[in-house]
Amino acid sequence: MTKKEFWTYAKEGMVKGIFWSIGVSIGFAIVTTVLVFVLSQAETLPIIGSAIASIVEATLDALGR
Repeated sequence: MTKKEFWTYAKEGMVKGIFWSIGVSIGFAIVTTVLVFVLSQAETLPIIGSAIASIVEATLDALGR
């Protein structure tokens, strides 16, 4: 591999990495938004909230011992 080929591959890899990370970030934001919207419309959020609260309470009790 010549020096010119190396820099060509390095630049190409850097650009691909940047666009991949942007795509992952946008995709995660979309999926999270849709999931939160669906959960808020399904009225199951209080059940999930109470389950999380009981887990946090149990964890705090265990840490206090």
